[in-house]
Amino acid sequence: MFAPQIKNRNYTVMKRSIIFTLLLSIFAGLKMEAQNPPSTDIYIFDLKEVKRRVKITNPWNITNRDGYDNQPYFYNANEVLFTSAQADGQMDIFHYNLLDSTSENVTNTPNTSEYSAHMISRTKSFVVVRVEEDNKQRLWQFPLDGKESPKLMFEELEPVGYHAWASTEVAMFILGDPNSLMLSSTKVRNDRKLEENIGPTIKTRGRNFLFSKKIEKGNQEIFMIAGRGDKVRRMTVTPRDANDWAVTPQGTYLASVGNKIWKINPTFDSAWSEILDLSDLGIENITRIAVSADNTKLGLVVDR
Repeated sequence: MFAPQIKNRNYTVMKRSIIFTLLLSIFAGLKMEAQNPPSTDIYIFDLKEVKRRVKITNPWNITNRDGYDNQPYFYNANEVLFTSAQADGQMDIFHYNLLDSTSENVTNTPNTSEYSAHMISRTKSFVVVRVEEDNKQRLWQFPLDGKESPKLMFEELEPVGYHAWASTEVAMFILGDPNSLMLSSTKVRNDRKLEENIGPTIKTRGRNFLFSKKIEKGNQEIFMIAGRGDKVRRMTVTPRDANDWAVTPQGTYLASVGNKIWKINPTFDSAWSEILDLSDLGIENITRIAVSADNTKLGLVVDR
């Protein structure tokens, strides 16, 4: 157990309580609706995985304000993209540099909101779910330096809730009744609906995608998609009432239950084990998990 020592950092986003109007819904079949999203914070931890053991240390609250900050994505081990609500209710993508504790709004678009940023491999651009002025939810590509205009991708595929990328391949959570998993590519368009009734969490490990489906007793089965979607393999079952899950480059699955993180590596472990308890930080609920590609950083979204 670590002591709750949180580093003091300067964060340039407005510090006062604000009223929000948009939130990316995680509920089946719903589009983004006008509502007040909860106040959430993003914590970054150091992560070390050696010989089947996972060590998580040095909690750092990089947002620390009343307001909605969510969906962290590691651009690299020292840079994070995340969604942040602004004073007018608009959602924008922010870039945070862990080395100098600075943040920058990298979308800052009027009349639209952006969520769920993911970098595209070998480019200096990122893809977001954009809520357009007519409320369509589609994928848009933004240059990280802001020097070019954003571009619409996969025009006919919507409404997109979440997405994950493996090189030029993309997996999309398409909102509907039921929700579905769509696979496509920027290189060769070959849209395929692979599964239905999936959960909102989509991850990548190498060039493979992972997704989950709810089963009895509040558990989720996690599956891996190999090849171009022709092979789907069951990997593990989450602990009961898990909120979110992620996988490390070494194949260890992490799941959040309340204010705790549990882990299992199906290759070596026969059962899940608890590895982190955030009660010392006064945290009651972890809602989202992200792991950096080099396996050195862990991002957690928590309720304030």
